[in-house]
Amino acid sequence: MLDQVCYSNFRLEYSKFQSKTMYPKFIGNCTAPSLMSSECRHNLHPRKILQSINDYSDNGNRFDFDRVIFKKDERETKREKIYFDTIIEESKTVIKEEIETIFEQYQPEIKWKEFWEKCIAEI
Repeated sequence: MLDQVCYSNFRLEYSKFQSKTMYPKFIGNCTAPSLMSSECRHNLHPRKILQSINDYSDNGNRFDFDRVIFKKDERETKREKIYFDTIIEESKTVIKEEIETIFEQYQPEIKWKEFWEKCIAEI
């Protein structure tokens, strides 16, 4: 999420941010279940990534890649549902502290409070 917030809202400073943090990129996967497959190889909104955690349905994908992946028994194995809203709420303090540290110490040209407000708007 932090990477996408920076890219979307602070594009001129994004290269420096990316080189300092090296946060992973979450993109749509052409072989993934329904929520992600429609966004084949595109950056996804953080909320959609989190929603896909609990997505079990195999609705295919428009490219029909690797269908055998979802024919395995693992697809049928039910996992305990992850309530990401609760996890995010519990993590806000840690995330906010990390943002403050990153921008105060390594990239002061971005005001961390402004960045934090953009993050809150995304979740």
